Amino acid sequence: QGPRRATGCLAAGRTAREASPHAQFVGGCPASVCRLAPMALQARHRYVVTRLNEAFEVNDEEAIEELIRRDSFLQKLNNFFGSRGPERVFFFYGKGDYDKPGNAPLHNKNMVHNDRIALYYSDGSDLAELPESCLQGTCAYFMKRSTGKEGRTLALDPLKARDGCMVFGTVRDPMRSLEAYLSSLYQPMLKTSNK
Repeated sequence: QGPRRATGCLAAGRTAREASPHAQFVGGCPASVCRLAPMALQARHRYVVTRLNEAFEVNDEEAIEELIRRDSFLQKLNNFFGSRGPERVFFFYGKGDYDKPGNAPLHNKNMVHNDRIALYYSDGSDLAELPESCLQGTCAYFMKRSTGKEGRTLALDPLKARDGCMVFGTVRDPMRSLEAYLSSLYQPMLKTSNK
């Protein structure tokens, strides 16, 4: 089997490696070349991009979209949209001068970043692996309506953005918010039980 041929965005007759021998390859094409002909995001993807841009006050929807489009991240988002995906997903944000030596964000398998933004994804099962700085910032979450069936969640139509099947929200400083919630919930019960 010979070298893989470029598709779509590269000149016909040349392999992706011939066209850009030093590029990082995602799905057979270098990311810098694929930006010329990106996969179109659908309405629900765009809704997520817009909400994340607003929640994290990035003021750069294109940067958030570029990060969401990365194969591993887009695959996780599409998995969430599916009927076997998680019921909820959480996004965390970090910012910095990541293009400078020694300033790279803390590595995480569910993180993508560019030179100034790091975006973390979690289904809630791996929150302990996130950098502490993420848990002290803003958390954006998306939740699906329940189907009531064990092991299955509502399949979200990616062509629809506002059909009432998905809820969006933010939590500022999630760890402190959880602490405040627990103390407001349990302190009155403890005081009552001490009487």
